[in-house]
Amino acid sequence: MNWRSIWYDSKNGCLRSGWRVLAFLTMAMSFTVLLSALFSMLLSAFSPMSLDYDKPPGQFYGILIERLAMIPALIAAGVWALKVFERLPARALGIVPEGAWLRQLLLGIAAGLLLIGAVLGLLRASGMAVIHWQGTGKEMLLMLGEAALFMLLVGLAEELLVHGYLFQTLLRGIGPLFTLLLTSLLFACLHLFNPDRTLLSMTNIFLVGVLFGLLYLRSGSLWLPIGLHAGWNFAQVLFHVPVSGMGISFSTPFLTELTGQRLVTGGAFGPEGGIVVSAVLLGMITLVVYGRFGLPLDSRWWEWRGLARAPEMPQNWDFSVDSRYYQWKLLGHDQSE
Repeated sequence: MNWRSIWYDSKNGCLRSGWRVLAFLTMAMSFTVLLSALFSMLLSAFSPMSLDYDKPPGQFYGILIERLAMIPALIAAGVWALKVFERLPARALGIVPEGAWLRQLLLGIAAGLLLIGAVLGLLRASGMAVIHWQGTGKEMLLMLGEAALFMLLVGLAEELLVHGYLFQTLLRGIGPLFTLLLTSLLFACLHLFNPDRTLLSMTNIFLVGVLFGLLYLRSGSLWLPIGLHAGWNFAQVLFHVPVSGMGISFSTPFLTELTGQRLVTGGAFGPEGGIVVSAVLLGMITLVVYGRFGLPLDSRWWEWRGLARAPEMPQNWDFSVDSRYYQWKLLGHDQSE
């Protein structure tokens, strides 16, 4: 046995994907701990009150600090790993604000709002949910604005963690099928300790992970799944239903009572714990897989062969000039690039 082959891929001239993931996670966790400590010190210094991170509002600020620290840490660790291990530029991470990034983000947010609205509309039409209009006020709108920003940060942080460098380097190592399975399991595990979880709710969270991963593959960037993630969560806040088991502690324009069977409505976990969401997610996954839009799933554009700097000794794929150009063109870039 060649022990070197356990950790080094001589064909591609770099560490194997599992070791690259381990190095990335170590770097990302180190950055996150340092930034969290820094942000906590700054908040404590400028906060007019003493915060207990085990109780609200300190609990909220604790989660906010964690997400704010994760985002730059995951970007920095991802860019570092791309450059050191795979000879790829920062834009390959899929988070650079270029091209149609804003359109993709807004499209994802709108889709999330519509999907949750459709789920609750179906439950209401079947008599399994009652939706009350509570009106709006200045304070309520301010809280909604804060919730929208918070959910955007949550979507950004979680997508960078699950579908950023980790997802992308596994794609290049073990292919899309196993990558989708592994990262969707990771996404479900992130919600494993949420209140009122059930086997069905964890299955739905797994399916959400599959959907987000497929959207990255079809769009070529993280902005579409980030938008859908944020819009999906914010819609549940807007209609005042639990978000993955987490209750809403402030008034919103709508108040929804889930009155049907828990298997259908999700009960205390929220709509994500019911079979209506299961059906919606399976339908969306089918649409993304078979729909005629975006980047072809069989194009393997995510190998970024047109961007990678060739190693000293040419590999087999270095001679695939046409396919490299094709993959680069798929993302709308010019031949001059």
